Amino acid sequence: DIKGSPFLARISGEGRRRSQISLGNTSDFSLKTMEPDVIDLVGSIKQPSGAVEPCILKKQSDGNLAVAGFQPKATGQYLVQIYRDEKHIKGSPFRLNVGDKEIANASKITTEGSTTDAKANAPNILTVDCSAAGYGGLSVVIEGPHRSELECDEVIDGRIYKINYGPHEPGIYILHVRYADEHILGSPFLLNVAG
Repeated sequence: DIKGSPFLARISGEGRRRSQISLGNTSDFSLKTMEPDVIDLVGSIKQPSGAVEPCILKKQSDGNLAVAGFQPKATGQYLVQIYRDEKHIKGSPFRLNVGDKEIANASKITTEGSTTDAKANAPNILTVDCSAAGYGGLSVVIEGPHRSELECDEVIDGRIYKINYGPHEPGIYILHVRYADEHILGSPFLLNVAG
């Protein structure tokens, strides 16, 4: 036993504030087949490894059936199996061939703009180019001693994102840029925010 224990301690201080934006970059793969109604359809995707997972189906504006939000993790042939009343619909299973260009690759992301220095209460622009990186989700997070505004101002060609961020106070912040749950080259960035 230690004399006077247990001790009462009051701890205070500022925690880190976090702002985050997530932007999808998945693909809708058209199955090039018409279906009058998608409500009673059930779909699954068999991956090249043999694993099977459910998939989301949607009707595209041209009336074709598509796999929504498809984000392949490996190259090879995927089999999309679609059932109505436990029976394959016409054309099922559908074959999707996925090559290297469709696989998410964080190392192929390029950035331009503020990744080391920024200004408080001012727009700081970061352009993130995902056009050569396959299909994945982009996530941008700013952590620091104060709150930050964070938004996507513009999307160019569906693959280049113009991110506008503005920390409210000067200080040292950490800027995380991830693609398909992996840090891009240089991330996390140490961000010196001046007043």
